[in-house]
Amino acid sequence: MTHSTIHNSTQYYSKYPYTNCLLISSDPTDATSKQVLLLNRQKKPWMGNWNGIGGKLESHRDSTPLIGAQREIREESGLPYPETQITDLRCCGIMEWYMMFRYQGKEKVELKDESEVNEEDVRGMYIFVGTVRPEDREKYISTPKSFDEGILDWKNVDWILDDENLGIVKNVKLALPWVLSGEADENSLFKAYFSDLNVVSEVRFVKDGLLKK
Repeated sequence: MTHSTIHNSTQYYSKYPYTNCLLISSDPTDATSKQVLLLNRQKKPWMGNWNGIGGKLESHRDSTPLIGAQREIREESGLPYPETQITDLRCCGIMEWYMMFRYQGKEKVELKDESEVNEEDVRGMYIFVGTVRPEDREKYISTPKSFDEGILDWKNVDWILDDENLGIVKNVKLALPWVLSGEADENSLFKAYFSDLNVVSEVRFVKDGLLKK
């Protein structure tokens, strides 16, 4: 089954139960500069880190990952009709999580490579990207916005990608350049390798079966 088939299926896929949406808009003070709408998380996981908008797919409400992404955007951003206010919301791949360790009793054992990770332990999320029109941004998304999930705000891409910025969820940060370049599409696969809980050591980008550098 291809990723494209999964994205458009009405079946609920428990292996990839989450969405992460990266909404992009122009900086009001500099039209040449791009910004991404991020959420500084109030709750675990990634408490206190900036992340994309998203959450868990709900099988009784979300017939497809796209519908789930639109729902999360509606609930968290304030856009009442994201299916029309975001000009090109689309899936740009799946990110899988590989926990490169396991516990034997209280002892932590590091795994040599992903072949040692049990397939049933691999989970992931759908990554979506879309553009918010400037007029809709000004009308509906007043930032910074504080609510029970955290603080919502627009952040410049250069700030997000700065090497010294340690406050961005790392797997999203490492995937963002491929997403923004347009190279990632619905058949892309990101592999995030965790050396510990919430510690990402590496993200690999695979497209058409080939590892990209």
